[in-house]
Amino acid sequence: MGLFSLLEEKRDSKKIAVIDRGISYTYAGLWNDVLETKHLWDERISRKNVLIYLDNSYEFILSYFAAVSAAKNVALASKKLSRKEVLSLCSYLEIDIVITDITGQRLLGDDSCQNNFSLLVVGEENQNSIKKDEIILFNECSVILGSSGTSGTGKRVVLSEQAIVKNAKIHIKEMQYKTDERFLVCLPMCFGYCHTAQFIASIVVGGTIVIERGPFLPQSFWRTCLQYRVTTCTLVPTQIYMLLKSKRPEGFYKLKTLCFGGAKIQRSSIFEFLDRYKDIDLIETYGMTELGPRVSCLNLSKHPDKIGSVGKPMDKIKVKIIDKNGNEVRAKTPGEIWIWSPCRMTGYYANPAETAKVLREGWFQTGDIGFQDEAGYLFIVGREKNIIICGGINVYPEEYENIINNFDGVDECIVYGKPDDLLGERVVTDIVVNNNFCKHEFMRFCSCSFGQVKISEVNQVRQIPKTYNGKIKRVKQSGFIGFFLSCYLLTLNPDFLCLIS
Repeated sequence: MGLFSLLEEKRDSKKIAVIDRGISYTYAGLWNDVLETKHLWDERISRKNVLIYLDNSYEFILSYFAAVSAAKNVALASKKLSRKEVLSLCSYLEIDIVITDITGQRLLGDDSCQNNFSLLVVGEENQNSIKKDEIILFNECSVILGSSGTSGTGKRVVLSEQAIVKNAKIHIKEMQYKTDERFLVCLPMCFGYCHTAQFIASIVVGGTIVIERGPFLPQSFWRTCLQYRVTTCTLVPTQIYMLLKSKRPEGFYKLKTLCFGGAKIQRSSIFEFLDRYKDIDLIETYGMTELGPRVSCLNLSKHPDKIGSVGKPMDKIKVKIIDKNGNEVRAKTPGEIWIWSPCRMTGYYANPAETAKVLREGWFQTGDIGFQDEAGYLFIVGREKNIIICGGINVYPEEYENIINNFDGVDECIVYGKPDDLLGERVVTDIVVNNNFCKHEFMRFCSCSFGQVKISEVNQVRQIPKTYNGKIKRVKQSGFIGFFLSCYLLTLNPDFLCLIS
């Protein structure tokens, strides 16, 4: 089933599909508005590469369904991208049409034609419309999303309509969503994390999308949940920390599930949430844009004994753990996570070399390091590309971060490597502290918590850099000279590892 067909199925429904800025739109009204928009745009976007450059809004949804019905490829871009980034992205994706609003038009300027694309400004009159009773449908288009919160070009993931719909249905089945669900959307719908599991999932199940505009504010979040009877929402860890620092106003809430992903949450914060909000199921999810994106989930409220895991693979999705020699390992043995999913990407746009690196006989090589226990629960250790090599020892920054984040005086941290002439890399952490922080106690905590490889440098910072979808923005610093030196020393003295600890 295509994305346009999802909406067509509900063309006569009087049920509310979208609530935006306090205005309710029924499925029937949404269908008519999409149809009108499609008729206005059909001739201009037919079989072309289209970029939607809009904030979360009713207009975004209109534009999306109108575009997927006629375009060749539909790419989504965050409104936080700069002019330079948008122009670079348009060039890379060979964009013919940019659908935007008046602010986007001002940013990109009226000279867009010199950049080989034209602008379609939402709300503008277009005299080149076709007959209203004529519906033109083309072959399935592809949706192009950024990978892992990338900005600019980066690697752009191409997903078929079928893959998106399949992943939404798998997610719905796992979460047991019903037709009366109300999805509060606080994250950008241009990212896979929100696009499929909230936006498309709501349309598939026949629920209601409640759009929260502006910056995330806890009191506004709770007010919206209360006013519009929100039942489910997906956030990033930073937003959940913000909720824990605020107090929920009194009232009868229908919010029953709160999902998060993209990064770990401190164990202490998880238990605080479970204790404070016993009426809300806290669900950790794992996935990648390349896989649709949802792969697994874990209801922490029902399985507190499995905190640390990201759950079991969802329906029709398979996971295996592979060692450096390409062999599948036993339970509890770390290795690279490989995933088979009916929802995986077609490939990276115009990048067959990178596509070939990650796809092998239908399996996607995630680059994540992890293991499964005997019951099939998946645990993430870290990212292969983030590994810090200190004196020949592999250090996974995510593992160190999980430990540091459990220290009472630390709100957030990032662990990374700095070049070192002797060790190759040394381990450094930047931390955001609170009033409970004591440097002496923290250094003692680190000394006791980490074995062979200690943290050599601690920096207090005001904030940790994040990507557009809330993930830690990492910059890999390499020290190849030191790495090769440390390897050489290891050949001379196997006890060198003991010396550097």
